[in-house]
Amino acid sequence: MVSTNDTDDDGYLLFPNPSSGMVRLSAKKHVDSIRLTDLTGKTVFRETVNLAPGGQVELSLSGIHSGLYIVSLYSGADVHNMKLVLDN
Repeated sequence: MVSTNDTDDDGYLLFPNPSSGMVRLSAKKHVDSIRLTDLTGKTVFRETVNLAPGGQVELSLSGIHSGLYIVSLYSGADVHNMKLVLDN
């Protein structure tokens, strides 16, 4: 699999994707917290980050099984979703 950056027009960047466990998130907007859910809707990871606009955070997801996940980024009442492939 070729690694790509999952970025979008809203200014969020999630990389590398696919990942073997360490993921970086950079955002042009404020992010209060991050939640990772599997495709059944089960939350497998949650973290409060208080990421300032233009900031970056590294997440350790190495204990989570390989698969496709939805990363939800929360900022106040706003939620932004991105796909992430874990290949542990």
